[in-house]
Amino acid sequence: MTGMRKITAVNYYPLQYSALRGGGVRFYYIYKHLSAFYDIVLLAFTGSKSGEEKVTDRFRIIDIRYGKLFFWIMRVLRRLTFVPDNFGVLTDLFYSLNLDSNHEKTVKEAVEKADVLIIEHPYLVEVLTKFRKKQILVYDAHNVEYSYQKMIMSKTFFGNLFSNYVRRLENAVCKKSDLIFAVSREDKEELANLYGVSREKIRVIPNGADVDKIKPISIMDREQSKNKLNMGSKATILFVGAIHDPNMTALEYIAFKLAPTMENYSFLIVGDIAEVFLKKYGKGVKDRAKNIVFYGLLSNQDKEDVFKASDIAINPMFTGSGTNIKMLEYMAAGIPVVSTPVGARGLQLEDKQHALICDTDDFKTAIERLFADEGIRNNLASNARRLVEEKYDWKKIAAEMDTAISGANGHD
Repeated sequence: MTGMRKITAVNYYPLQYSALRGGGVRFYYIYKHLSAFYDIVLLAFTGSKSGEEKVTDRFRIIDIRYGKLFFWIMRVLRRLTFVPDNFGVLTDLFYSLNLDSNHEKTVKEAVEKADVLIIEHPYLVEVLTKFRKKQILVYDAHNVEYSYQKMIMSKTFFGNLFSNYVRRLENAVCKKSDLIFAVSREDKEELANLYGVSREKIRVIPNGADVDKIKPISIMDREQSKNKLNMGSKATILFVGAIHDPNMTALEYIAFKLAPTMENYSFLIVGDIAEVFLKKYGKGVKDRAKNIVFYGLLSNQDKEDVFKASDIAINPMFTGSGTNIKMLEYMAAGIPVVSTPVGARGLQLEDKQHALICDTDDFKTAIERLFADEGIRNNLASNARRLVEEKYDWKKIAAEMDTAISGANGHD
């Protein structure tokens, strides 16, 4: 071990860095770059494996496997409550009630060696702080979790119970934390108002993109990738989505409303939301949606190939919290974007300068406008790429986080 300061972080789901998606993108890149300043251990609760993985010389992941009892309880609750699967709530309940103590030795050792504790999402705060002494505690808020859970779960009696439980957890972690990271100014304000915490301890640490790896796509790159994917000269429109209720709503809009009116365009759907969509609506939807290609979850390399084959990207989000990492990845790749205001929330974007921002009623017109005007496409692409380089580079974001942590004080 080195003499560097040490961070122990905890998250309720595993980090699959061979196929990054969703919130995993955020903490993979943040910890990868923070490992220039700290020795980092991420405790990741996982349904499939246990063990240790080394991401960099100073960034390790310790996977803690859920036991059989966890999955039995999850199945029972799902049948009794009709609440969507929520690993966060169930993981917190399960381990906070100490129904499985096999993890305690691993957590205790990791916490006791740390100078800084970071909790991703509001879950498992009691598990992490059980062995806390004077370490700095940081809450990395990917969104306002209560607002999101209320949106997707409050339609039933048990859904209301679960979402209110999330509110209690998020309130507790905000109050206990020495420092809170919010991904946008809007989230900062909502967290401060909702939980009565000082704005001084909330720092905006945005989501980002890997500007070194994601390069602007050249005309030659696009042609080669289209040929590689057997698309020829088709006009291509990209949408990326992880398993997330707002992404399902967006994909339903694309498949059932937008794509049928744009038969001369090919819609490329990347991410595991495609697999959930096909499971929900049946494989026959492929026959009806002739101009949609469902790629599903891809490796990082295959995802890069689809990005390079995309002429424009869309983000027709209707609801959500936090900010959409996919927007930043589109922009870093120099792919012109059409987004709803919700899809662009929390990002410092100007309509017609960095993206075309409009309601879904105007999506078809905006898309056709982009394909008809190369000058607009090029202008949006270059402006958006420049904005990402200036404000949303993961390396710069990690450096800002290090500065904030270095200035924080732990509890007595």
